[in-house]
Amino acid sequence: MLNILKKAFVIEYYRRNLGFFLFVFYMLFGMEQKPILFHRELIESIVRSKTELLVTIVVFLLYHLKCLYFITRRIKSSEYIFLAEMQSYSMFQQIAGFAFAYVLLAIPFTIYSCFIIAMGIKLKYILSAMIVLLFLLIVHAINIFVCYKTIQNSFTQKQKLSFLDKLPTVKKSMLLLPLWYSINNGQMRLITVKFFSLLLLSVMCVWNRNDYQFSDFLLFFQFSIAAHSALTLDYVEFFESKFFIRRNLPLPVWKIFLSYLLCYCIIAVPEILSMFYFGIGQQPPTNTSIMAIIYVGELLLFTAVLYEKGMTKERYFAYAGAIVVLMLLLAAFKIFLFAAIAILIICFSLFQTQFYKYEPNAEDKNQEK
Repeated sequence: MLNILKKAFVIEYYRRNLGFFLFVFYMLFGMEQKPILFHRELIESIVRSKTELLVTIVVFLLYHLKCLYFITRRIKSSEYIFLAEMQSYSMFQQIAGFAFAYVLLAIPFTIYSCFIIAMGIKLKYILSAMIVLLFLLIVHAINIFVCYKTIQNSFTQKQKLSFLDKLPTVKKSMLLLPLWYSINNGQMRLITVKFFSLLLLSVMCVWNRNDYQFSDFLLFFQFSIAAHSALTLDYVEFFESKFFIRRNLPLPVWKIFLSYLLCYCIIAVPEILSMFYFGIGQQPPTNTSIMAIIYVGELLLFTAVLYEKGMTKERYFAYAGAIVVLMLLLAAFKIFLFAAIAILIICFSLFQTQFYKYEPNAEDKNQEK
């Protein structure tokens, strides 16, 4: 059973996320000239500061949710129907098997958590060490149990309602439909993007703690925006393929644009709050506010670009990369307020012009069929 779980979950997980891990490894260990000293300072700041400890736990939690979603999605997939045979094993054997698979998936951040616990004990920050240890034990226990319950409920003719199904129905506003789509159907991508984005910003803030360089901030800032380009693609595909009936509704273009704007403002809240917190004493709040506007504005610009006639995914990501590079080049002129206003005007004008000219490309039509 362990060999089957290893092939079905562990090997496949690391094969699919190899590029992600290589990039994270390079960012954490390859960009810094003294990586050991950097990580020592990073871990010390985590155990000393309650806020940085909270941010770290949130980042770790996002990674654990990514692992959990990967396993549960595999279990529910028709390609993994053979996992139903696991029900012939005892409850203890099934839980032990999932514990084996889950620990191997979570091991990179589990090891880092152990270093944080050890540093907390060494520096006599026992509370911080205990918080990380309890978080580690609780998140492993809950996620392993969820995996066990998922396989019990996935291969029965009549499935029990989950806890979320028993909650009262929430009335969903038309303006927030992209956000609801992420929560209900795009959890894996949303979790991955937020994990990657918050990791980038938190590492940047620790990296610049002693010698603040605004150029370093801009680099990680733009990387964080670029990571969200996958979400903008998801939202446009949702509206124009799965919810195309919206085009028959009497909605003005500005209201559709507003729906994207509201969703991006909500999704960017963690990054904006982290920029305000870590920017204390480093840059004026007005500058941080302007950067927050640029953050949302670039996401809107990505969305407007997607409505260009004949747009493909390859061209879209090329355009998104070009926009990021252009913003980095314009940063040398330090005209951030002008850039924020210009981005909002350009993205709305482009969106208004291209919205009614939009036609799904051949790939999208084939997917719908």
